[in-house]
Amino acid sequence: MPLVKLEVLAKAVGDYYMRYHGLAVDRDLPPRFWEKHVGVIAQTFFRLCYATRLNLAPGRHYVVYGNSCGKGYWDSIIKVNGRIIARGKVTASRFLKAEFTV
Repeated sequence: MPLVKLEVLAKAVGDYYMRYHGLAVDRDLPPRFWEKHVGVIAQTFFRLCYATRLNLAPGRHYVVYGNSCGKGYWDSIIKVNGRIIARGKVTASRFLKAEFTV
């Protein structure tokens, strides 16, 4: 299976609190994921720089990034193998989803 580098970069805008960050690949990230500790990848203030490598079968896949932000938003980017596949404002009620092909 091909090795894929997945990155999430995010910066808080108008949010000054510690936030949980979550990620899911080929499945949805549940609402309020941080309460169940499902998919939590980090707890940070102000910035997130997360990277991982995944073995994925050739074909179509999707990724979902979310956080627990209730005030302001997080300006977020998702990259796969160095290429930006999604960009958007993320809050606790608005996650960022992107599709990609391996």
